Amino acid sequence: MMSSRKVYEVTITSKGQMVIPKQLREQYNLKRGTRVRVIVGGDGLLIKPSSEGPWVGLRGMMKDVWGDADLDKLIGEAKRSLFKVKHLHGRNIRR
Repeated sequence: MMSSRKVYEVTITSKGQMVIPKQLREQYNLKRGTRVRVIVGGDGLLIKPSSEGPWVGLRGMMKDVWGDADLDKLIGEAKRSLFKVKHLHGRNIRR
């Protein structure tokens, strides 16, 4: 059984940008700043939302504090710092 496909035509700008139709942005919850993956395959390009960590909702609340900082980098630094503290105090944090 063949799956049904809808085809949308978009224009690429001189900067390599394209506008995803509003209906699709709403359907797939794509908002300003949402990261997507572009997957290259034999059939062409596939665009999928990236899976984001549970902290993604903090972006708006902490914008004044974090600015445009990379949240993944901040979380990684916090985890490394926590590991060092727990390691220094002799706690095993592996689960």
